[in-house]
Amino acid sequence: MSVTLSAADFDSLKHAQTVLLSPLDYPTCDAWRAVASARIARLLGADQAVFTLPRTTRGAALNYERDHLFRATRGATEICADWALRNELSDPEEVGFDPLPGELFAYLHVNREHDQWPVDDESNDAFGTRGLTLLQVLLPAFKAGIRTHLAVVAHAEALAEMLDRLPDGAAVWDPAGHCRYQNRALVDLLAADAERARIERTLADLARRLLVRHGAALRTSAVMASDLSLMTAANRYRLRATYAAALGHTAPPVLVLVQPARRLPSPELLRARYRLTPRQIEVAQRLAAGQSDSAIACALGISRRTAEHHTEAVRLSLGVHSRAALAAALQQSC
Repeated sequence: MSVTLSAADFDSLKHAQTVLLSPLDYPTCDAWRAVASARIARLLGADQAVFTLPRTTRGAALNYERDHLFRATRGATEICADWALRNELSDPEEVGFDPLPGELFAYLHVNREHDQWPVDDESNDAFGTRGLTLLQVLLPAFKAGIRTHLAVVAHAEALAEMLDRLPDGAAVWDPAGHCRYQNRALVDLLAADAERARIERTLADLARRLLVRHGAALRTSAVMASDLSLMTAANRYRLRATYAAALGHTAPPVLVLVQPARRLPSPELLRARYRLTPRQIEVAQRLAAGQSDSAIACALGISRRTAEHHTEAVRLSLGVHSRAALAAALQQSC
């Protein structure tokens, strides 16, 4: 199958390949897919195009069967790229296989079951023949870009799993200055402090200050970090920010660690050791942070009497005789 391409076609093909090969150049996966879909639709002359990535969750196998990897349509004609399932190929009119390992194939399909599409066989044939050839050329770029994306996803999931094991709070900011992840310890810490908004603002400011300095760090090959203390009514925190692994970005993401002077017992520990209910766990964490019954009631949207009832239940579960002993026992549980 031969197709004659103009200089403009070659330029469009180059731009489409560049986008497919550069998922890390975009702030989100959706932004990458949107730009890639638009570029390829323009190259193929399609009315619309949809690029759908394999769906994956931590610990689960990839699902390639739910959607087409890529589909471009013009009238009744569809040009698709899919992952070939073992011993299962659809019945396309024409098929072009990716010569590299990876089981990708492109195919053409004309919907002949509906008569709502205007009949233009010549236009459909031209779009289908040309589009199938160009999509076949793009298959290696699709595969390489998706492999890069999935590698980054796997790296991020491994990093999240590692951060969730830390006793201290931790958060990751991307090079654009957006917070991409907070570990469980930080989520619990923020929930227990009435000055949560202030802590979050300070974390963001610290991360962004380090991000804007990345140019100087790259020029000098220096490892730059920031360190400061933050005092709230409930606790005192040490905040430390440093660069994380770059993952191919021009600027590396920033990791911020939050070390409280007064640690909070984890929900898992309180549930396993003292068999507290979810509400009692929320109250216990706030008691460990030094909050009063009034502050707890306000934070949880309950009455002071109800907060006092939960405080008493927690005290009895821990087997202590005073509020001071309760706070000490919770601290010792960390």
